[in-house]
Amino acid sequence: MIYADLEIEVPVLFLNRATDQAPLIARTYVAEQLTTWGVTSHDDTLTVVSELVTNAYRHAGGGPITVRVSLKDARFVAIEVWDPSSREPVVLAPDLTAEGGRGMFMVACLAFEWGLRHEDGGKIVWAWIPVT
Repeated sequence: MIYADLEIEVPVLFLNRATDQAPLIARTYVAEQLTTWGVTSHDDTLTVVSELVTNAYRHAGGGPITVRVSLKDARFVAIEVWDPSSREPVVLAPDLTAEGGRGMFMVACLAFEWGLRHEDGGKIVWAWIPVT
């Protein structure tokens, strides 16, 4: 059951030493939380989580990553990913010949809104994904 006019939040996922498994671990964690809340359509959210955690892993050099998920007024899933890097994400125009570089473009397309704030010796990249 999804509760309207209520923010539901769960404890954060803390990855002390991030590895290339970090996106999989984060997707699994978020999918379990969404299922618990009754959110059954979560492909967009899992794509956003994967991209944000992949960026954090690549730019944090294997350092810690924190993932937080919450449900906002039963309309949005809010995802926050913290990493110790000060490097800001960049939305690049899609290049069909490039192997990478599409992650933040996909986040920008899938999220209702996304942004960045510098905090606690690093940054938090956040996104709000509509619940469908």
